[in-house]
Amino acid sequence: MGGAESTGGKPASVKDMARAVRFAISERVDVINLSLSYGESGSGGLEEFRDAIREAIAADIVVVAAVGNAKQRSNPTPYPAAWDGVLGVAAVDHEGQRLDASQTGTYVDLAAPGGEVLMALPTRGHTKGSGTSFATPMVAATAALVRQAYPDLTEEQVRKRLMATADPAPGGRRSDGYGVGILNPVRAVTELVDGQPRAVIPPLAPRDADPAAEAAAARAAEQHSRALWLAVLGLVLAGFVLALAVALPNGSRRRWRPAGS
Repeated sequence: MGGAESTGGKPASVKDMARAVRFAISERVDVINLSLSYGESGSGGLEEFRDAIREAIAADIVVVAAVGNAKQRSNPTPYPAAWDGVLGVAAVDHEGQRLDASQTGTYVDLAAPGGEVLMALPTRGHTKGSGTSFATPMVAATAALVRQAYPDLTEEQVRKRLMATADPAPGGRRSDGYGVGILNPVRAVTELVDGQPRAVIPPLAPRDADPAAEAAAARAAEQHSRALWLAVLGLVLAGFVLALAVALPNGSRRRWRPAGS
């Protein structure tokens, strides 16, 4: 299994993935993200998983899958990205260039940022990772935004919208490395596509205060609070020094003997 970068996790079995997809169907989800790929020469042994994917698409769920990171290791056909109805996602770096490991083929539908993506790992804090596994969730998230803005669109119409609004890529309008182009979430949600209705997106509510002014006021309040604590600490230290100044001479005169002795 390729596509999902190694993070120390246990590889998912085909049976487990089929069960997970069917669970998602039972929960009536709108989008399924699959940041993994089974890179086999054929789809043998994947029948149960393939059937589950078909069931998801038939249930009007947008299925998004990574095309894998084995370009330099024989570039095997990735599943489920290569199956009909699945949106196959390649990865590009911050300059819009395909990552060397991102696989190529007719199964690539579009590309998305997948280089040096900030992520969190259990017990390891924040780190950065690269690959199609990180590009795929960005496409899935955009598909979710589209479904929220256009609740009447079918999964096929959502896929077409994502592809129709993709930005041009170095490979041209259709290539094995970039598909139709690079994901553009803003265009996907706002542009008029093939006669589809334009989403009515309400403007943001006006703010009573300037965000910069609010931030400055918060910093000033924090500095004031810190200054008060420092002042209190200074008074405590001054009192301690004054007490020592009084106690030490008296103790010296008594040769440090307790009073009354």
